[in-house]
Amino acid sequence: MSFPQLNRIRSGRKLFLSNRQITTTNKCSCSPLYRFSDRLSRLGVPGEGKNKQHLFFLRATRRWKTTDKTSKRSPISPWKDNHSLVGTSHEPPLFVRAALVSTSTALCTPVFPAIGFVNFCLRVALPNEKLRMKLSASIGSIISFACWTIVPFTYSITPLLLPFALSNGLCAGVGYTILDIGGSGLAAATNSRVSSSSSLLTSNPFFQNTMLTGGGIGAFTGYCAPKFLYGEAYNVLYGIDGVTPIIHQLMASPFVTQLSCTTGFIAGCAIAPLLHYPMFGIGGVPWTYFSGLALAISTVTMYSLYRIDHDQHATIAPEGSYMKPEMVPLLNSIVRYDVKGGDFGTYSLSSKAWVGGPAECQRGKVNAETVRSYQREEDSWGEKYTFDNPVLAYLCHYIDRDIQRQYPEHTVTVKDVNYLIECRDSMCQTDWSVNFIMERSKANNAVGQKNHLEQFDDKVEKISVYDESMTKRKRRKVLKSIETVSVGIELILAMKQRGIKDIYSKKRNSMISLDDLEAWVRQKAPGTFMFESDEKDTPFKGESIESQLSRLEWRCQDIENTLTIWEQVAFDERKKKWLFVIATTTTGVLATFLSGMLIGI
Repeated sequence: MSFPQLNRIRSGRKLFLSNRQITTTNKCSCSPLYRFSDRLSRLGVPGEGKNKQHLFFLRATRRWKTTDKTSKRSPISPWKDNHSLVGTSHEPPLFVRAALVSTSTALCTPVFPAIGFVNFCLRVALPNEKLRMKLSASIGSIISFACWTIVPFTYSITPLLLPFALSNGLCAGVGYTILDIGGSGLAAATNSRVSSSSSLLTSNPFFQNTMLTGGGIGAFTGYCAPKFLYGEAYNVLYGIDGVTPIIHQLMASPFVTQLSCTTGFIAGCAIAPLLHYPMFGIGGVPWTYFSGLALAISTVTMYSLYRIDHDQHATIAPEGSYMKPEMVPLLNSIVRYDVKGGDFGTYSLSSKAWVGGPAECQRGKVNAETVRSYQREEDSWGEKYTFDNPVLAYLCHYIDRDIQRQYPEHTVTVKDVNYLIECRDSMCQTDWSVNFIMERSKANNAVGQKNHLEQFDDKVEKISVYDESMTKRKRRKVLKSIETVSVGIELILAMKQRGIKDIYSKKRNSMISLDDLEAWVRQKAPGTFMFESDEKDTPFKGESIESQLSRLEWRCQDIENTLTIWEQVAFDERKKKWLFVIATTTTGVLATFLSGMLIGI
């Protein structure tokens, strides 16, 4: 551009200012004259100098405030002239840029141990000439180990690194914010003019230096995050204090501090170029479409990376210290007979609900035994605990056992084997008593009774599910005893339905009370849950015989028939008892007689 052309531009500016007063808006930075002055300054027009030419045209497009009708102008503060805080159409505002720095640092946190490992090897090798010569040929192996072993491992335990990632992200975001605002304040203090379409970091070559911005922020993060935030983050997230003294001990060493700062510096220098366009935008593209989208993607990626995946992160904790949430209800489970469904299933004492077929109970037994074996192994730290969260299990096993007090809802408890067997036997008596009562009720209400009672031998084969080691003879004996007791329970419930406290027995020629019948049942089957009152303080709420029959809408149709059946059952029981007494007495007498004969001989 020649000087005559430049003079014509100046004359045009004077004429324009004399004919019309300029009061620009916030969009003046996008005016054609401003863009022209900016391009002209970059071309380095000869004459008055590059900076003066740019300042001349910058003044022509500066925003002014009109104070009165005499057109007195007062320039707005250079701080407001700089858009580093609010951004432009293509450059995101400060909080978005800081968020991009924070999320990117958090996402890259699992890579930092690999960088620290390489840094450690070099720092140890460089001062020692002999060691340096030995490692010079294996530096590729060191880098390969860091990339292909350390990085995959750290990304597999990301939930454990979540406090570190949040601390690093927070420090990096604060460091960038201080640098950005401090740079803007420096520009305002020196009355320097920065293009309103960009922040000081993009316009000033000094601040565009990756070593200063990325490396400086990284070193700041490498020092402040471990020293001040790592332990506190673990305390806030997981409620443990054991991490803080460990980290303070490590950071008290100058070597560890230097290693942390240099690792942060290297990581910052590597991350900074990747964030250039997301942070400062692309001309002509609104920042919401590019930088905003980049921030959303990094946020979603960060959430998916650090959330707990119970399948992927199950190997973090030692065996027995962690149990998947879907497996926890099976640990305290028993096999039960579902009278309504007519089949066996697994009932969880923890969730108080049916959780699957009989095979699920066997799975629960195997895992429960694993937990018991782990908790039986004592060490110098005291009692061991099992959790349904792999991170809590790892921290409790290796760092702080008191974490169990902070998260009782995540603590897994396993009942004793004998207790589970008692519960299984009690519910076997309860469920099959309900089944026998319902079968008799259906048979009494039917026209033909032959095909309504299930074959007894089939039932004997069915209950082998409870304990496969039980012989068929023993199963038959157990089931026959339950059937006998169920008759007395049916008579008791029938009397309660009618409000009868005593009933006359023809065979006994006496009155039978409810208390006598209940005592007879308790003696025959002490573990049976007969009434709703028996459910108190047990994991079988709503599972007593009375509750189940109520859900099945059972009602006794013929109490006299029930009494007759019970009288016959009671008579058979007395008959067996007397036969046993007679057999025992006879055997004793014969044994005495034979022994006397042998002695006489």
